[in-house]
Amino acid sequence: MDQLSSDRRPTRYKSLKKLGLVHHKAMALRATGLVYDDIAVSVNRSPATVRNWFQKDELFKATWKNYGKRGAKEAARVIREYAPREARRIIELMRKESKPRGPLDLVALLKELEEEAAQG
Repeated sequence: MDQLSSDRRPTRYKSLKKLGLVHHKAMALRATGLVYDDIAVSVNRSPATVRNWFQKDELFKATWKNYGKRGAKEAARVIREYAPREARRIIELMRKESKPRGPLDLVALLKELEEEAAQG
């Protein structure tokens, strides 16, 4: 019985010594709004491992905190620079449509805009 109970003890989390590409990918995915379970699938790790990175690992948490600050500043800059112009283009294209697009069709519209920008 003692052996069985010792086998069930939770393992102690071992902190990371350095961050690899998989850790930075996890941060990038989290910044897009993905939850731990989805990130875990994407980086081929268990959800518990991903959760531990974000909640327990000091090196990871410190890097994530800075990542978030940089990401927020960059996102604000991109929105200020591009959003007004692109929003106007989307509205113009939607006005030209004979049949209004639904939410899923907006993805196709945005793809068209990207292709148009790449060509011109």
